[in-house]
Amino acid sequence: MPKEQLPAVWKNASWERVIDVFGLEVDGNRRCKANETWIKSPFTGEKTASLHLNLTENIFKDFSSGLGAKIGVLNFCQDLLALRGQAMNCYEVASWMVENGISNLNIRSREVRNHDPEPKKPQENKPIQVDLRRFVQPQHPELEHRQVSDATCRYLGCGFLPERPNGNKQSPLNGRLVFQVRGMSGAILTHVGRALTLRQEKTNGKYWSFPFFKKLEIYNQDNLLSDASAKDQVQRLGLVLVEGFFDVAVLVESGCLNVGALMGSHMTEQQVARIKFISSHIEIPKITVFLDRDEAGMIGARKAVTALRKNGFSAEAFDWNQTLGSSFVEIPAAIMDPGDMSLRQLKWLRKQGNI
Repeated sequence: MPKEQLPAVWKNASWERVIDVFGLEVDGNRRCKANETWIKSPFTGEKTASLHLNLTENIFKDFSSGLGAKIGVLNFCQDLLALRGQAMNCYEVASWMVENGISNLNIRSREVRNHDPEPKKPQENKPIQVDLRRFVQPQHPELEHRQVSDATCRYLGCGFLPERPNGNKQSPLNGRLVFQVRGMSGAILTHVGRALTLRQEKTNGKYWSFPFFKKLEIYNQDNLLSDASAKDQVQRLGLVLVEGFFDVAVLVESGCLNVGALMGSHMTEQQVARIKFISSHIEIPKITVFLDRDEAGMIGARKAVTALRKNGFSAEAFDWNQTLGSSFVEIPAAIMDPGDMSLRQLKWLRKQGNI
């Protein structure tokens, strides 16, 4: 990127695209002028939005971290990329902004856009170059506590990412349990880190990842298509959909390989399309929606079943209130999601045809 083109990249940048690409959270309830927006600072992990964006001048001010004050959108992207483990110089950042549709080199683009807005490009998750599999460790007390073995970590590409030696720049992923999200072909789309301490959670949130649209993917989707044992289970027993990474890990540990995660309690249209793509390659006789036991999970499960049935699938929600076995034992109230269950309980549910 030539030096003389940097001003054009700054001028033509779109804060709206920055918000989309990085997955930032806008405060839609805060009153503001037409040319400004408030977002929650990705640099501090704050709960109340205090980062101000000027949409006309493409500058920002982060009142929680002190960053900004007449500093522009290019510097914002550079700082946030560095925080997320992708350090670049200003020329590399400018090229990255153009490649990701945040800006362009058309000098008149902003004038044209005001009169004849271009249609938004469809969102997509592009493969990333960072592969952490050789760095993550399958042994960690939290993994042991959650019944996740070395073999399951290797199967899913997850594990503990240690802190870097003193003096080396840390990524927010360091010191977390890291899960790798891959596309249908197995290409790495992002890494998601689960906080292990309150300090990590307060600083960068309970979960932290590279910029990523989770609503477009099903976690573990590549194994459902490429692993022979998983494909066989899907064809014989159907597909099990859960909410989170640990739910998938514990089910895999129990021998249930025919599982994918929505990465939340809401199933999107794009995720339904992913299921339809999988079903075009392997038969899915039924889908069991096994979301969490809380209110959000219950509501999400009902809506997911409705969406799946509208698209021609045989789908049902897991009944948390059912009685199990000849002694009519209820599922203990302390168990709130599939990941809370013991391997023995999950294997029993599989044997009985409940999942």
